[in-house]
Amino acid sequence: MSVGEKPVFLHSPTYRESFDSIYLDLSQQPGKCRFADSGLGWKPSGGGDTFTLDASNIGQAQWSRAARGYELKVLSRSGAVIQLDGFQQEVGLRSGLGRL
Repeated sequence: MSVGEKPVFLHSPTYRESFDSIYLDLSQQPGKCRFADSGLGWKPSGGGDTFTLDASNIGQAQWSRAARGYELKVLSRSGAVIQLDGFQQEVGLRSGLGRL
């Protein structure tokens, strides 16, 4: 995927999906991760600060095997790397993330 392209999960104008027990940037606390046509977000299960990334700030994404199942690494246009792990393999197959 080139830097100008949106990840597969953001191609649909009506795509929305959420996942529980996802870890942000190797955190110790799981949370809920949501993907939408507008971008992505993560909220810790026990409360606290949320993280959001607008679709226009997503440069690249990579789906791979990780310690807690599967992970999505997102490279923002500013160069920051966001890691979301704890996904099941079926998520990648169902959503097309496995083709990244």
